[in-house]
Amino acid sequence: MTHEEIRAYAMQYLRNHHRKVSKFLGEERLLREAGAIAELARMEMNAIKAIAPGMTDDEAWAEARSLFLVRPDWAYDEMNREDDADED
Repeated sequence: MTHEEIRAYAMQYLRNHHRKVSKFLGEERLLREAGAIAELARMEMNAIKAIAPGMTDDEAWAEARSLFLVRPDWAYDEMNREDDADED
């Protein structure tokens, strides 16, 4: 899988499962965050494949994605802080 494919998958995940966060972040930041997820996932995939040399990218992605496609707690925290600041 390419970086762009992993990034697209991460963006789709965030848009489908964390709509409020996606809207809060906006398109540009969402793209940056998805790119960071893709970079970390690729590093993990490479590490997994180094341990299991016969593993394909798809198999490594299946292992790595559960580590990086998770609830973005940091974004929810940021949204809450901004909401609290707006209330003050």
